[in-house]
Amino acid sequence: MITLCHGLTNSKTTCPLINEAAGLFVKQGFLVFRFNFFGSGESGGDLREKLLSKLACNLNDGIDFLLGLSFVDKNNIGVWGRSLGGTIPLICCIQRVNAYVLLSTPFSLLKTFYPVYSQAGEREFVPLPSRTVTGIVKGSLELNSSFFNELESMEELISKNLQSIRNILVIQGDKDTQVDQANARKLYEKVAEPKRLEIIHGANHRYTSSGEQTISFSLQWFKATLMS
Repeated sequence: MITLCHGLTNSKTTCPLINEAAGLFVKQGFLVFRFNFFGSGESGGDLREKLLSKLACNLNDGIDFLLGLSFVDKNNIGVWGRSLGGTIPLICCIQRVNAYVLLSTPFSLLKTFYPVYSQAGEREFVPLPSRTVTGIVKGSLELNSSFFNELESMEELISKNLQSIRNILVIQGDKDTQVDQANARKLYEKVAEPKRLEIIHGANHRYTSSGEQTISFSLQWFKATLMS
């Protein structure tokens, strides 16, 4: 079973690569589960109400649902996450996930997000650059100050959790202007073996011209870690 987690400003159907990944995983014999985080798609709320803690609860609830299904192998749960959808699994459910594929995942949360907040004058609602949009945003293109106020505690929790994470493939495009490549390298250094790092030459945050290669890497990893 593979759970697919979409990014901050998109949904379970508009996140780059998510439809193609889901289709290929199913064709290769995997069960696939995807959902909309709070503030995305058909779920309640909108972008300005998102909090990392809320999104972590969403994923935990999703894993709870899967583990309650009789046909799901509880020892073979994989998570595929892109952008912030790769960060959320690092916050929660680490004892219940057996393999990870994380694409363009912001690991250094303060360094990645806090400059947007401080440059906006630390206001209640912070506008996001339009370049961050990949899909139809629910509500205004902005985050509330509470999102930024959680960053430090969430980063500390992730750092603690990484000590228990293994079976992880970290993928990063070297032309990604939204998530610095240093995130991928630092994340890779901190997790346990087995692990793998793939820096894809020419790939941007959306993996516009390298989607097939990226999904192929993802499939190979899940076959090796969940089907072996």
